[in-house]
Amino acid sequence: MKRISEALARGREIKTLQNLTVPCARVRTSPNSPIKIKTNNKTMTNEEIQRVKEQIKNLIIDWEIDLVRMNFSDLRSHGLLNFDIKHKYQQVRLDTIDISNEFLYYTKETFDLYFQDDGTRDLIDFIGKKNKIIPPLYENALEYCGETFETRQLRPIHMLDGHHRAFVCFCSGLMKIPIVIVERVNKFSFPIDKWIFERTDKCFSAKSKNGEHRIELDNKLMEIKENIIYNNILEVGIIRKGNNFI
Repeated sequence: MKRISEALARGREIKTLQNLTVPCARVRTSPNSPIKIKTNNKTMTNEEIQRVKEQIKNLIIDWEIDLVRMNFSDLRSHGLLNFDIKHKYQQVRLDTIDISNEFLYYTKETFDLYFQDDGTRDLIDFIGKKNKIIPPLYENALEYCGETFETRQLRPIHMLDGHHRAFVCFCSGLMKIPIVIVERVNKFSFPIDKWIFERTDKCFSAKSKNGEHRIELDNKLMEIKENIIYNNILEVGIIRKGNNFI
């Protein structure tokens, strides 16, 4: 089996599209992240919460680590993900992360809410039935710079999906877990004096005047927002149809 790098957990540089590197700081989930807690409106007793804790401790987690076999439509948030692992300006890969510090700032009340959450209990039941689970998903959003013809990091790597999976792993004592990283170009910046642009019903295209570089964006796969910004730079932001990342 291909070894999964621990680069994210140690803050090393990670490979991005076009074989460039982007410095990556340690990935953390903010304690103030808007995480949805959904329950059946029934408050569990301390004894019931304790039983959930014991269930988690006894779980054996079987990860799906074959990207081709991962069915992202099974995830509750699949409507927000909407990506193709074979897209030209995107790559999906496996990595690992250390979650030992992820929940240090959570109070007992927050932990108890998680134990009562429908998503947590559904996940426990799903794992208990010997199903493989998809690792948490993270996004590394990139920008293509038409001045240097390189990609660079647009914003820090962040979790797209998987808070419940990370929580269950943490409570079970599993601190190093696999993750899926979606690396994709979400914005293009072109100096208008160095590029030629064309917009059709099918696509937006940009070609460098030296003839060495060409960018083509399919209208069927994404919505394109164009704006002229400072210093005569054409900024093209991408909204992939079905999500709201940009």
